[in-house]
Amino acid sequence: MMFRLATRGEASRLAQIEHLQPLSAGWEESGFKTELDNRYAQIWVCTQGEKIIGFVALRAVAGVVEILNVAVEPQSCCRGVGSALLSHVLTQLKAQGNEQVSLEVNATNLPALRLYRKVGFKEVGRRPKFYRGLEDALIMGKQL
Repeated sequence: MMFRLATRGEASRLAQIEHLQPLSAGWEESGFKTELDNRYAQIWVCTQGEKIIGFVALRAVAGVVEILNVAVEPQSCCRGVGSALLSHVLTQLKAQGNEQVSLEVNATNLPALRLYRKVGFKEVGRRPKFYRGLEDALIMGKQL
């Protein structure tokens, strides 16, 4: 596995991975391109050979990072790809001088919760019935 920043030309592959996940954020190719054009955004990818198998999209401003989207293709799930990718990204963010990171996750997304807890995120808040008026959103945070 290798890790690097995504390029604008890879937006289609990122959207493809996104749509393979049942609890995805629903980003389209245009959304990835918008993020890749944003000077505060970073999209890190994990590659196996030449193939992108996962990504983390985030925005970092004034030492504070918000993780916006994380996905790993289904064939690579439960093989340590997500935790390796997130650990790498968190190390890079700290090296860039960032101090804290947060994210929001559906409280019913147990695989994502296990992943985030594994790399040190803690629940810091909750938005009741945030998703479809039914499911809570958990706000999770971590000091770098």
